Amino acid sequence: YSALPEEEQALMTQFMTDTYMPVYEALKAREGELSQGESLLLQDLYSALLETGAMPDEEQALAEKAARYVGVNGEPDPSALDSDTVLTAVKYGTKLGGRDFYEAALDYARNTDNQYERRNILYILIQNSGESEMADLMKEMQGSDWQGQETWAVLQQAVRNTAHQDVAWGLYKASFDNMIARAPEIRKPQTPSVVSAFCDAEKVAEANDFFVSKGALIPGYERSLAQAREAGTLCAAFRSEKTGELVEALGEQDN
Repeated sequence: YSALPEEEQALMTQFMTDTYMPVYEALKAREGELSQGESLLLQDLYSALLETGAMPDEEQALAEKAARYVGVNGEPDPSALDSDTVLTAVKYGTKLGGRDFYEAALDYARNTDNQYERRNILYILIQNSGESEMADLMKEMQGSDWQGQETWAVLQQAVRNTAHQDVAWGLYKASFDNMIARAPEIRKPQTPSVVSAFCDAEKVAEANDFFVSKGALIPGYERSLAQAREAGTLCAAFRSEKTGELVEALGEQDN
């Protein structure tokens, strides 16, 4: 879905709605009677329909629960979400909740004692925020409130904000020396894994050259860079070859 041009994503949403929503609704109607296999199918359909934009009402409901969970309009409410849906809900809270949600979620992450939740909320924020919030978080994470491991990990995720990837990459490069100076030694050789976030041949090549130029700061980086470059190159080749075919097929379905 994310590989499609933005203007073509609506075709995929419509295809998913027409093809799979009836199956999902039929299974959902008898949820208490499902076999194990049917239950797994129901879960998979839910995730796929949600991810492809076919469940806007559910996105909004999740965003509202996430807002209560992190305390957008008051104290955080742990009862608003169960542990299985927290991260999904925070994703849609980030996408739909704007600056108010971003600030509440960041404050929540800063104060929680649950390190797993803290780390994943920060990842979700950086990957799904709007441009200004993403830029602010990249700056925020370089402050003294955050450990070097956290700074490194979150900035590594920033380039996976596909809606604002070019801006993220520019800020990442500008922040690189400061970030890498604070990163744990064990993480430094892994840093070029960022290259795998790109799915465009020119961007993969440009990112490759950047990390080669920074090689003295990340000794032992070569293997990570080679693996990430291969992943990005394969993604770019697949997108170039198959996206047109998929768009054409979806257009035929729409007709």
